[in-house]
Amino acid sequence: EWHTHPQVSPFYSSQDKGNWLKLMKESITSTDFLIYLISGTSTYKIWLGDRNEKQIYKIGEGRITGGRHMV
Repeated sequence: EWHTHPQVSPFYSSQDKGNWLKLMKESITSTDFLIYLISGTSTYKIWLGDRNEKQIYKIGEGRITGGRHMV
C-alpha cells in the first residue's frame, strides 16, 4: 500500500497500524517479519512487524537532505 504522509517527522496513523496488523496476519511470505517505511518531508522512519509477537517496533529513522537519505 502506498500513500503520502506530508509531515516533517512522519508517524503511522491508526489506519496504517490496522493495515500493517492485517498484513502481518494475512500476507503469505517466507519470513515472520515485515518492514514498513514512512517517508515524511524531512525524515523517514522504519518499523518492523513481528508476526510471532504480534507487535510493531520502530527500528530506525533518518534525515532526508538534498534528495539523499541519511541514516
